[in-house]
Amino acid sequence: MDKQDYTPKALSGNTNHAIGDVIAAAQVLETIYCAEIDALKTPDASSFIALQSSKIKAAQNYYSVMTQMIERKNELGNIDAATKKKLHEMHARFSNTTQENLEMIKRMKRYTERMGETLRDAAVRAAQKNNKLCYSKNGEMSGACPNKIISSGLCETV
Repeated sequence: MDKQDYTPKALSGNTNHAIGDVIAAAQVLETIYCAEIDALKTPDASSFIALQSSKIKAAQNYYSVMTQMIERKNELGNIDAATKKKLHEMHARFSNTTQENLEMIKRMKRYTERMGETLRDAAVRAAQKNNKLCYSKNGEMSGACPNKIISSGLCETV
């Protein structure tokens, strides 16, 4: 993916060609989103991470060309029918891909949070099982160890 040229450039003076540049920038970003979706579905964390620098560069390029096109919005009425059709098709496809990408990222976030909770709970259970002081999740003394003697370090016992 990094072989792609993401350098933001000035759009063509010809409105139809400028729209073509916008479509091309969106297609590059969409291709990266599709690869990211595939990586998230598998789940292939190393591929997902490897895509991030390309995605940032492609997104910056897309932002640049879209910003330029927005500045020229008064010219959009002058584009030919074929270019307008390509633009509408790209917009629909890009919107769907972006939505799917966001859903996959949210799903992975929820999965990661659940995995973290599972690991944390397992660590707490293991600590409670092996801990002679028997602290609970919130740091209080567990009722499972009522006969344990605890030294406070000041020659006092509880």
